[in-house]
Amino acid sequence: MSERELMTDQAMQVFVTARQTGQQINIASFLTQYPAADPAVLLEFIEDYLFVEAEINTAQADPDVLAAVAAAADQVLAEHQTPPISLTELRTARGILPGQLSRRLRLPADFVGRLERGGVIVRSIPSRLVAQLGAIFERTSDEILAALRTPLQAPTSTRLSADDNTTLEADVPVDFVTALKQSAGLTAEMRAEWLDQHAEHGAK
Repeated sequence: MSERELMTDQAMQVFVTARQTGQQINIASFLTQYPAADPAVLLEFIEDYLFVEAEINTAQADPDVLAAVAAAADQVLAEHQTPPISLTELRTARGILPGQLSRRLRLPADFVGRLERGGVIVRSIPSRLVAQLGAIFERTSDEILAALRTPLQAPTSTRLSADDNTTLEADVPVDFVTALKQSAGLTAEMRAEWLDQHAEHGAK
């Protein structure tokens, strides 16, 4: 095992111990304590751990912690590697409008927008949705997952129109099922296709 792998493993163990003992963790500060660790691997581990922890507790993970993980991921990955292309950039590069993507996926437009903004925990997204996105954009599943982890970032409140002073508040990341249930555009047909099948087969 290389020194980088050892440091990454050590950081994982420290994080798990801290969470199990109820310690409050500032993700960005925590990452700076392990500069020799692999930031991408460590951040993915933290996200997965929080998701599993939320499932075990049958409660949603702390939104503030999830937001901190996302913010730390943006900062660290930007410093250590060229960030992958986002889902929004994949869509616009192929000339597909948001509504068109929504219809092709048979998902609500507001949900697809939330997906592009990083408001859905990647670990919870069904594999068949990842596969559909891969087919539409002609990308591998790994490339789609990387794009989902790289939403176009904006300030906490992003102005959409200078004329009507419209703003869009940043999404708090939630799991796939919660995000879909919160969608104003969810139809009975979409619920049957995505939520019922998701409940039967689980996220792959």
